[in-house]
Amino acid sequence: MIRHATAVVGVALCAALVGCWPDPDDGLGLSPDASDDTPLHIRDTVAEQAVLRSGGRVAIQGYGLVVGLGENGSDQVPPNLRKHFVQELGKEKLGSYIEGTESVTPTRLLEDLDTAAVLVGGSMPPGAPVGTRFDVFVSAFPQSGTRSLAGGVLMPAELRMAVRGMADPGGPTHTWADADGSVFVNPFIDPTARKQAGKLLRGRIIGGGVVTRSPPVRLELRDPDYARSRMIERRINERFPASQRVAFARSRSIVEITIPEQHQQAYESFLRLVMHLPLRSGADQERRARRVVRAMQRPDVNHDELALVLQAMGRQVTSLLTPLYTNERPATAFYAARTGLRLGDLNGVDVLVEFARSGDSPYQVPAIRELGRRGRAVRALSVLRGLVDDERAPVRVAAYEALRRIGDSRTVTSHQVGEEFTLDVVRTTGRPVIYVTRTAEPRIVLFGRDIQVKSSVFFTSPDRTVTIADGQCRHRLTYKDVQAEDIPKRIAEHRWGQPERADEIVRANPDVDWASVKAHREILIPPKHRLMVWRRLPTGERLSSVFYQDFAVRSLLETLGQRAQMDVNRRVKGLNLTYGQVVGVLYRMCERGDIPAKFVLQPVPEDETMPSGM
Repeated sequence: MIRHATAVVGVALCAALVGCWPDPDDGLGLSPDASDDTPLHIRDTVAEQAVLRSGGRVAIQGYGLVVGLGENGSDQVPPNLRKHFVQELGKEKLGSYIEGTESVTPTRLLEDLDTAAVLVGGSMPPGAPVGTRFDVFVSAFPQSGTRSLAGGVLMPAELRMAVRGMADPGGPTHTWADADGSVFVNPFIDPTARKQAGKLLRGRIIGGGVVTRSPPVRLELRDPDYARSRMIERRINERFPASQRVAFARSRSIVEITIPEQHQQAYESFLRLVMHLPLRSGADQERRARRVVRAMQRPDVNHDELALVLQAMGRQVTSLLTPLYTNERPATAFYAARTGLRLGDLNGVDVLVEFARSGDSPYQVPAIRELGRRGRAVRALSVLRGLVDDERAPVRVAAYEALRRIGDSRTVTSHQVGEEFTLDVVRTTGRPVIYVTRTAEPRIVLFGRDIQVKSSVFFTSPDRTVTIADGQCRHRLTYKDVQAEDIPKRIAEHRWGQPERADEIVRANPDVDWASVKAHREILIPPKHRLMVWRRLPTGERLSSVFYQDFAVRSLLETLGQRAQMDVNRRVKGLNLTYGQVVGVLYRMCERGDIPAKFVLQPVPEDETMPSGM
C-alpha cells in the first residue's frame, strides 16, 4: 500500500520551517483562511493549495534467488516461495529438453548450496519514468542457513507494492519494477569474524532496480474546488510549456502531472519547482518576487526554499537577482547566483567559481556541484581541474563529479570493466586516492594515473577468494628436484635462501599435484618483476589460472573485474569478480599498505539505506 503523505512528500517542503520570514503586508493569500504565519516560500504557491500524492518514494518488494555463492548458500526455501520459484524458473525454460537445460531443473537449482532465496526490496523515486534505475536491497532469510551473499548475483526478480509490510509472491498487485545484478556487501566486514556474520546476509544491488511501470503523480487539493484546480493546471502549463500537457485538472480535487521529456533526467528537481510555483502571475508575481528578494537578504530565512520560489517564477526575475550576487551574506550571494545560473544568467558562474575556490566556506562543495550541472563554462574548468588536487577528499570528489558530468575528457577518462563497473582515472598531482561508489552506479575512481601496487606484495583475501603476489619466473624441475622430500621448500631455499617461503611457490602453481609431479615440469617462481593474480572458483576448492600483469592498479582492476572469457588466442582473460568483491580487495590492500592510496567509500544518504524489516 502506498503510504499517503499528509504534507509535501519528496520535495522537502514543510509548512513550518524554523526561521522562515512572515510577510504581514503580502495580501496575496488565495486561501480564505491564510495566516500570516505561513512561511513565505509556501504562501500562494502550489504547495499551499495542494499536496503531492504518489510523489514520494514508493516501497516495493519481491523475492529472488542469489546464485554464485559457492557453498555459502542454502537449500532451505520456505514452502510458499518454493512453489513460486519453481513456476518462475519454469518461465525461464529451466529443465527444458528443447532449450538444452534439462540438467538444470528448478528443483536442482533451489537445492544447490550455490543458491540462496532472498527478500528483495527498495523504494522507487518520486515520479520516476519507466526505465529509471535505482538501488535495491537483498536479505537472506535468517533461519535458512545461508552463510554469506558476498560474490552472489541476483537472478531477475519482479517487485510489487509491499502490502502490510510484505509483498505477496506472484500476488494480485501490479509489477512496478524488475531487479537483478551483483550483490554489494559491505567491504569493511571481516568474513572471519563471527560477530559480523549476520551482516554478510544483507547487501545492496547498485542500480539493480529498473522501473517498469511509472507511478502516477498527482496533486490533491487541500480544499477541493474546481476553479482552483483549473487555476493550478493553467499556471503549471504556462510556466512549463511542453508538447504534451504537463498538468491536467482531472477533478475538483485532483490535478494530474506528466513530467516533460526535457525534465525526466531531473524529475525530482522538476517536482520541487512545481510545488514552489506561485499561483499569481503578471504584476502580482512581480510584487511577490520583490518581497522574496528582500527576504533573501535576511539571515534567519530558508534561503534554499526561497531561491526555489524565484527559480519557479522564471527568467524574468534574473534582473532582481543580479544585485544580490555581491551581497555580504554568503547564503544570499550563493543562492542568488545559483538561481540566476539555473535561469540562464551566466554572470552567476563567476560568483559560484569564487565559492568553489573558498576552502573555508560551507558553500564550496555545493558550488562545485552546481558548476558541474550547468554545462561547460570555460572559466569554471580551470578551477575545477585544480580542485581535484585538493587535500580534502569531499572537495576532490565533488570536483571530479563535476568534471565528469561536464565531459572533461582531459581530466577524467572512463571505460567499462566487464559488466560490473566503470573505471574512471583522474588526472591529478595530488596524493593518490581511490574513491568507490555504492549507490546509483558502480564506479571505481583512481585519483592518479600511475597508482601502483607495491613491488613486494603477497595478499590473500580473508575468504581466500583472491590471491595477489609479485612476479613471474620459471624453474624446470630436474630429477634431483623430484627426488626431494619437499620440492617447494627446496626450490624456495635454492632461489631465495628462505625455505619458509615455500607456500608462495605452492600458491603460484595452483594446478600442480606435488605428490605426483615429474621431472621437466615447469614451476612458476614469484620474483619481483610482475604481478601474479588468481582466484578460488566459486564451486569447490579449484583455483583459476594464474594471471600475469604489470603493477598498475588500473591493470589489476581490469583483471579482477573482466569476465572470464577467452580472447583471440584462446587464453582466458578476467577473473569475473563482482563489484563488491573487487571493492573488498581494494579496501584491504589499501589498509595493508599494498596499495599506497587513501581509500574513500561514498557516503549513502539516510533515505537510501536498507528499508526496515530487511
